Amino acid sequence: KYVYHKASIILEELHLYYSSNYQEYTISSSIGITFSPDDGKTLHELFEQTDSALYRAKKLGKSQYFAFNDSYQDITPVTNYISKGWLIDELDEIVYVSSLDTYELLYLNRKGREITGIEAGEYNHIKC
Repeated sequence: KYVYHKASIILEELHLYYSSNYQEYTISSSIGITFSPDDGKTLHELFEQTDSALYRAKKLGKSQYFAFNDSYQDITPVTNYISKGWLIDELDEIVYVSSLDTYELLYLNRKGREITGIEAGEYNHIKC
């Protein structure tokens, strides 16, 4: 329930309205949620399940979150993991994935590795 509460708060904070040149815009977001080790043990498994949950959240409408569930796993084929991984790695913001149970670092993108000096894949026993 803690994770769902935090997801709701994030969605509220990211739901923005602004206007520019006499046009109004709405910014919203969607969140896909997975839990390790129940939904996957590797970064690749978690990424695929999160992508599936995110797809479902987007189908529900704007500003939604959805937690992965095996019963809808095959709704959509998961898109190419490598291309999405590459996109995340190329962001100028730090992106990391950690275990909620052990706080161990599972993934750190390029920007995060540059700042910390941690090499790709050398996350064993590093805690967030």
